[in-house]
Amino acid sequence: NYCQLMIDIISTRGISYFIERVIDEAQIEIILLTPYLSISEGLLERLERADQKKISITLVYGKSELKPSEKNKLDSLANCRLLY
Repeated sequence: NYCQLMIDIISTRGISYFIERVIDEAQIEIILLTPYLSISEGLLERLERADQKKISITLVYGKSELKPSEKNKLDSLANCRLLY
């Protein structure tokens, strides 16, 4: 058997794109595990759309606490759970 290994280096912008795509395509549940959590407007908009579709959202982070404004935005989502 021949096995080919391909390595992709993904930039920060590329990671954001994949995270946003995962959120957009979710149908039942979203679980994001990350050491750092920073909520951009684009990410918040996608999470709000997922929340409106009654998709369960769990965000797990651990390296730094959210800014109060970011935490308030996420707390306003009915189907979002934050774990620090």
